[in-house]
Amino acid sequence: MNEQARKKRIIFIALFFVIALVGAWWWIQQQSLELVDTVWTSGWVLLASIFLPSIFNLRKRLAAFNVGKASTWYAIHVVSGFAAIFFYILHAGFKIPTGAYEILLFTLFALVSVTGIVGYVVQAILPRRMTETGEEIVYEKIPEEIYEIRNSAKSAMLAYTESSGSDLLSKHYDSALRWFFEQPRFYFNHVLGGAKAPAWVRSQFEAIRRFAAPDSMEYVDEIEKLALHKLNVDTHFACQDVMKRWLLIHLPLAVAFLVTVVWHIILVHVYAS
Repeated sequence: MNEQARKKRIIFIALFFVIALVGAWWWIQQQSLELVDTVWTSGWVLLASIFLPSIFNLRKRLAAFNVGKASTWYAIHVVSGFAAIFFYILHAGFKIPTGAYEILLFTLFALVSVTGIVGYVVQAILPRRMTETGEEIVYEKIPEEIYEIRNSAKSAMLAYTESSGSDLLSKHYDSALRWFFEQPRFYFNHVLGGAKAPAWVRSQFEAIRRFAAPDSMEYVDEIEKLALHKLNVDTHFACQDVMKRWLLIHLPLAVAFLVTVVWHIILVHVYAS
C-alpha cells in the first residue's frame, strides 16, 4: 500500500510539472508572437526550475521538522531537474557558447545535469541491489565486519588443519582465500551486478571439496558460509561507496553552478539598467 501511494505521488508530481512545463512553454511562445523579448521570461522560469532541485538538500537539514515526505521532495528534485534542462535549452538555445563566462556556465550546467542523471540511475538501482542481499550493513562498520569475518575464517582453517592433519586448506587459503578475505573485492562487478564474484567463490570451494577430508568438512562449510557473507558485505561496500562518491561530485558542482547563476543574474541586471 505504501509503495502504491509513493508511486501515485510521484506520478502526480510528474504530471504537475509536465503541465507547468507545457504552460510555461506556451506562455513564452505567446510572448514571442507578440514580439516581446522572451529572454527575461524564460530566464526567470529557468531560475525557478533550478531553485527547486537545490532546496532538496535543505529538506535533509530540516528532517527533524515536518516538511513533507523525503520521497515527495526527491520526486520534485528529479522532475524539476529534468525540467531545468528543457528550460535551459529554451532560454539559451542550441547555439554554442562563445565567451569564457558563457562556456563556464554551460559546462557547469552540463556537468550538474549529467551527474544528476547518473545519480538518478544509481539511486534507482543500487539500493535495490543491497536489499537483495537480505542484510543491512552500515558503511562505517564494514572494515570491522571484514576483520571479524577474516578472523573467523582463519580460526576455521586452523581447526580444519588440526582436525584432519592436512595442510590442504591452509595452502589454499594462503594462495587464494587470504586475498579475498583481506578487504572488499570485485568492486565494479558488485556495482554492475555481475556474477563474477559469486562464481569465483563457488569455484574455490568446489576445488577444496574435491580433496578435503570428509570428517572435517564442517570447517569447509563454515568458511564457505563466511565467504558468502563476505560477498554481501562487499556488495554493500561497493554500492554505498559509489553513492557517497557520486554525492561528493554532484553537490559541489551544483553549488558552483548556483553561485555562477547568481553572478549571471547580477551581471544581467547591471548591464540591463
